[in-house]
This record gives sequence, structure tokens and C-alpha cells, in this order.
Amino acid sequence: MPSVASISNPSSSKRAWGSPLIGEGSAQEQSVVGETPNLAARLQTLAEPNAVIIASDTRRLLGDLFEYHGLGTVELKGISEPVPAWQVLRPSAVASRFEALRGSALTDLVGREEEIDLLLRRWARTKAAHGQVVMISGEAGLGNRA
Repeated sequence: MPSVASISNPSSSKRAWGSPLIGEGSAQEQSVVGETPNLAARLQTLAEPNAVIIASDTRRLLGDLFEYHGLGTVELKGISEPVPAWQVLRPSAVASRFEALRGSALTDLVGREEEIDLLLRRWARTKAAHGQVVMISGEAGLGNRA
């Protein structure tokens, strides 16, 4: 449930649960319970005005879309383990969302010249309006899924 678009609204990417409206009349409100709102409320205590503080799940999901300042692990009331936290500083200057989200996770294919050549030939046919299907498979842990 990342909500980094909202200033001073630190977030976590875990689940939260909303309840039906409680109370009556002008006192009616909706409550949110769970680990996420608890963590967000605790992170908010670290945030200066107009700042956004995020936890590791949100940081992982955002990749390099933003520039961050690492706050290290912080002890938070009501949270059993120290929590890694970052302050979001500004949007990053990466060329694309793909690069921002996956750029650092890509590795070179080593010793696969024949396979790369085949993929490039299939891509050329696809661009020439001759549809192609390529299946890449391998043992678990080889990194064959994007």
C-alpha cells in the first residue's frame, strides 16, 4: 500500500484492513487496522514536515525511481524488530521506469552467444510483422524469469 505521493505520509507495502463505518452521525469514521497503519504511524514520527519516510518493502518496490537518504535501522514503538527506513528526497534522473525498477538487477548472459543470436533473429522477424514465440526455461534459481 505505498502512498509516497502524499507528503508526510510514510508508508509500508504490507496489507491494512479497513473496517465499516463506526460511530453515528458526525462522530462516524472508518478505522484502519493492521501492521501497515501501525508502521506508517511510527515512521511518521521520524518525518520532518514535508518529508516522506518509507520502509524496506516500499523501497524495494520503488527501486531507483527516487533518490533516498538512508536512515539506517530504527527502533519504533510497537514494532518488535528494528526497521530499515529511508527518506525520499526527489525523483531520480534515470532514463526510464524499467531502468529505475530493474536496472541494477540485470546481469550479463555469459557463454550464451548462440542463444542471444537466436533471440535477436526472432526479434528482427517480430519487428518485420512476422509474429514469433520464444520460451526461455531453466532450473530453479537460474534467473530465467523477469
